[in-house]
Amino acid sequence: MSRESDDHFLRCDFPLRRQCTCRKLPVQTAQLMRVHVVTPKAPITVTIQPEVELPGQEGYFGTGEAPLQLSWARYYILQLPFIYSGPAGVWIPPVGVERVGTFKGNAIQVKYVPMLSRRS
Repeated sequence: MSRESDDHFLRCDFPLRRQCTCRKLPVQTAQLMRVHVVTPKAPITVTIQPEVELPGQEGYFGTGEAPLQLSWARYYILQLPFIYSGPAGVWIPPVGVERVGTFKGNAIQVKYVPMLSRRS
């Protein structure tokens, strides 16, 4: 992968629920439940601030905190809820295989940090 394709991938919105890609019948629905992030051994800063947009709900679901800065050379798993609750009430996943909800792009930010700027 090139840096441009990596950047594009990080900016993309992903469906929260969609048709499962498995071949077994009957067709099932898959819901995004985990986001895996591996940070490299490199002079970069990786932050994560997830946002989920759901139909019929105002605004976005997020952590309510500032972006979390991840340490380098680590493996992280962000676990997402199955049921979301907000001002409009509880959002229970609908029955069916249509695409519903969005895990918003730009949740993961990667920034190059020159080695010289790390000195205090």
